This record gives sequence, C-alpha cells and structure tokens, in this order.
Amino acid sequence: MADRSAPGARLALERGVRLWRVTLWPESWREATAAIGWALGVTPPAPGTSVAGAFGRLWRPEPLVWAILDAPEDGPPRAFAGIGPETGALAETGPGVARLAVRGADAAELLARAVTLDLRPAAFPPGAVATTGWRDAVVTVIRPEGGGLDLLAPLSFGEDFAAVLARHARQFG
Repeated sequence: MADRSAPGARLALERGVRLWRVTLWPESWREATAAIGWALGVTPPAPGTSVAGAFGRLWRPEPLVWAILDAPEDGPPRAFAGIGPETGALAETGPGVARLAVRGADAAELLARAVTLDLRPAAFPPGAVATTGWRDAVVTVIRPEGGGLDLLAPLSFGEDFAAVLARHARQFG
C-alpha cells in the first residue's frame, strides 16, 4: 500500500484487491445465501451492512449479488465453491479494484468531502457499506469494525482519488 498521511487522516492505497462477486439466480437465492453464510461462519448481513468473517468481509452490493473482500489468496472462498451455472455466476473482480484505506480521527470528515454519503457514526456505523459515485465512477464505502473507512474504486480512478484526498487531508494537520 502506498501511504499518504496527515496527522488527522492517514491514506493508504492498495492496487488490486482480493474481491469476488457472485450473482445468484432468483430460484437459488435463499438456499445459496444460506450456504454462503454457513461456509463463512457468519449470518449473511442485511442490505447496507457487511460482516467480517474468517474468509473475508461479506456484503450484498445489489439484489441477488454477494461480494467478499479479502478472500483467501488461493482463489474463491469455499463459500462460493458450490456456485455453478444452475445456481449463479462467480467472478473475480479484485484485480480491477483499488482500495483506499482512510484512517485517523478525521477520516470520515475527509472522505465526506469527496462522496455524497452521511458518514457520521450514527448514520454509518461499523459494518456499514454503501455505494455512491465519484467523477463518473461507482465507488463503495465500508466502515470496518476496527475503525476508519475503506473506499473501493475502479483501479483507473484509485490513484487520482488518493491524490485528491491527500490534498484535502493537508487541512487536517
């Protein structure tokens, strides 16, 4: 990760992440969702929330779709092992995604200057996940339980987004 820091907000850019998405067919949704949760050892979260398990962070980015971030390096998580053409479609999307980790006391205030989300803890608590836009790109914002915020953006936008936030971060220290 490339580190760009200011006292009140620290930025770290990671190019290419371990991110998998599975789209389930409506007929298999309930059964496959239960199997994914069981394999990860978590209860599949409600829309707008995520949950971290031993095999990554699980969330539902859109109807009939699950995503796992920080999946094991050796391939798709075992939770997706049973996904076949009759159940849904599996895709590794991480190589085309950048993660910008924003940490520090001013992390939410800094990121709020770039995305149109209410990032105050009461509105966006630990585990929250939301999708928004930035300069014609779809970005996902996650508040990990350990603090700070993670922003997932297309790889082609990641470096630019980090540079913009680094300029804004100067005002925090």
